[in-house]
Amino acid sequence: MRGPHSGSGQKHEAVHLPRLQRHQRRPCPLEAAAVRVHQTRCVERQVLASALDAARQLPCRTPEEDSLEHILACFDHWQRNVGLALDAHAANLRLSVVALEQMAKSGVALEVACPHHLHRILAALRVERWRLRVEAVRRPSTKPHVDALLRLVKEGEAAGVVLEEDPVGALMAPEAAAGKAWQDAARDIMASLQDKADNPAFVAQCQGRVKALVCEAALLPVRVDRDLERIQEAARLYCLCRQPYNDKRPMLACDHCSEWFHYDCVGLLPPGEEEDDDAVAPKDFRCPACCLKAGLQYIPQHDLPPHSLAALYRLGAWMSGRHPP
Repeated sequence: MRGPHSGSGQKHEAVHLPRLQRHQRRPCPLEAAAVRVHQTRCVERQVLASALDAARQLPCRTPEEDSLEHILACFDHWQRNVGLALDAHAANLRLSVVALEQMAKSGVALEVACPHHLHRILAALRVERWRLRVEAVRRPSTKPHVDALLRLVKEGEAAGVVLEEDPVGALMAPEAAAGKAWQDAARDIMASLQDKADNPAFVAQCQGRVKALVCEAALLPVRVDRDLERIQEAARLYCLCRQPYNDKRPMLACDHCSEWFHYDCVGLLPPGEEEDDDAVAPKDFRCPACCLKAGLQYIPQHDLPPHSLAALYRLGAWMSGRHPP
């Protein structure tokens, strides 16, 4: 049974009505700015100012106009105060890290793009944190270590600090420079001792320079503990040949006097490149000097070199009371 809404069974041609064309309206600057503020919260001031001008040309006042005026007023106030504060900070009127962090947070929270001021704030924040690290190292109670100051110098240069013009850097720079000059002189002596360890006259000259550097280290405004220990160790004389340590010549220690000797100076064969020192060194090694003092015979693997014999002769003469070694 067919109802009134059922088809009659006859075929009818479909009637196609013309589709209504939607009006493609281009959004006004005010709406575009509002969307960008809502989505990105990072709109340039010029865009907002243009949107505000467009809003003021409307026949009636809109809520968006009030919002834009408030945003621009807050931004101009923030920009003016931040500019004055950063100018004062650049003139060495220091701002605290907390104040700079609050300025950066307020800049991020703004609805207006301010990359220039944010860059200045973050740069000032890096500098101020660097200053705090410098002040922590340069405590009045103790001398700072030269290595710590040199690291801070590099960090300051990376942060764009001109040490001579910075109030904290100007105090640290001379101290770091004095420590660096001392370090360079000490390392130059250590390198020279390695190259000319077999030259007695040169070694004696270097020992005099080492003594002078040790005296200078006590007067430095910085600590050079590690380098001072290294240079004193580098200038120390070992073995019967009385030469400084040379990493190219293997050595062994006497088990009785703890003095170190070159293998060839005590008539022993040095270990090969792939041999272990402990496997080659004799057990319970007693050096020629200890044997001489104990009245024991020293049996080398090969003849002692002339300088070792001369040193033992001087030691024997000293023991007999004829003259010092």
